[in-house]
Amino acid sequence: RKRLHISSGDSLEIKSDGKDIRLRKCDVFAPYNQQIQTFLTILYEAVGHGAFICDTEAVYLAKGVYLPDGTPIPEELSAYVKAGKETVFDLNRPLYILPYIKEPVTALLPIPNQKACPLALVLLYKHQKPLSEMELGSAKLVAATLAHKFM
Repeated sequence: RKRLHISSGDSLEIKSDGKDIRLRKCDVFAPYNQQIQTFLTILYEAVGHGAFICDTEAVYLAKGVYLPDGTPIPEELSAYVKAGKETVFDLNRPLYILPYIKEPVTALLPIPNQKACPLALVLLYKHQKPLSEMELGSAKLVAATLAHKFM
């Protein structure tokens, strides 16, 4: 725990994939999953872009895109999550989550929290169409609400 900077109160999940054993902090959203999923559903219905919440390693919850909980995120996206800065991505330099997902990332909004692990709300392009100002504003509001209500 000391070496990995995991406090004694944090629960751990242990996974084995045959040759490796992986330790991971348990889902910080577990007690709130249904409520947070409701916020993602409202956002998806309002903007029509796929959205998900992730930390620096994996997806926690998603709406409008098939990303099961625990799906690893690419290192490039992880670096943006770690930086904790709001980022709107350029379609000329697309960042894809997985090869089978054809919509690249359009925006990353940090979710400030008291935990050691940075979190973010990530939205995807829809039909290669960027977010409008209203859609981006809606996503910012959801990220701020999640930070205020659940963190």
